[in-house]
Amino acid sequence: MEYMTVVCDGLLVEYGEGIGECDLGDACQALGSRDDYLAYRAAHGRVIDSGQSEDNDEYGGEA
Repeated sequence: MEYMTVVCDGLLVEYGEGIGECDLGDACQALGSRDDYLAYRAAHGRVIDSGQSEDNDEYGGEA
């Protein structure tokens, strides 16, 4: 049996243990694994805490 690894280019912002949201929204390539949070999290190469998302200079976003 062959398994495919899903990788999303988006930034996962975590709000608490087991709670996170990709900045790509509905365009997130890992939406199908959202029921398994560990797999969903692992699909994102970039994961930050919600407090870090406020640092627009380092993580992007609008100033």
